Amino acid sequence: MRTLEKAEIVGPLGKGYRAGVYALSDGRVVKLFLSRASSLSDATTEFGITRHAWAAGVRTWRVDEIVAYRDRYGIVGERINGVTFETALRTGRIGLARALKELLSLHLQLRRVPSPPPSLMAARSGGRADAALASIAGDPTAFAGEGLCHGDLAPSNIMLDTDGRAVVVDWSAAFVGPTVADVVVANGKWRKALARKRQRLRHRIAAPIVAFAHRVLVARQMGWPPLKISLPLRSLS
Repeated sequence: MRTLEKAEIVGPLGKGYRAGVYALSDGRVVKLFLSRASSLSDATTEFGITRHAWAAGVRTWRVDEIVAYRDRYGIVGERINGVTFETALRTGRIGLARALKELLSLHLQLRRVPSPPPSLMAARSGGRADAALASIAGDPTAFAGEGLCHGDLAPSNIMLDTDGRAVVVDWSAAFVGPTVADVVVANGKWRKALARKRQRLRHRIAAPIVAFAHRVLVARQMGWPPLKISLPLRSLS
């Protein structure tokens, strides 16, 4: 493992509650994990999961190496030139119908991904999956399919690159479990994102309709019975 030099870091691109993303002088990016106690584990696990998804054909960002930087660790990989779906929707670069079509495609891609090695997922919590399953009105076992789940397919974690392709980033919430759990989490995340005040008025009005269409279309393409969600959205945040 090499040590990232300070001179390689050009500037910040974004920051979340678990990591910050910085541009590098060679045109790539580094995702540096904030927790000193768990940054090596976080970087190693997410690196392995992302590579596993990439190898299985999921349109995700390419990760190249794990690096050390001062007392933390991070992942270096390609820089996706583009904007998030959340920004693309707000600015009109993509419409709701196209965005929903891309989300459905990602669900299908993920369904075909074999489960990663148990050792890679050993430290992953099933809390979000449990909450998602508990929110389903009916028997969760009626929805067939299990494997790698992204865990947070929100519009902010899907990029629209300059070629118009959807690319998934940020696998920090990934887990292995029922596919329907991933669908339920995504449904709640998209409904909340579209309902935010900074989104276009027509998107805010359409948020519950889009969420309903998402459930109907996913169930149809997966061969599931109708999917109904009973718990409030905040339980999946």
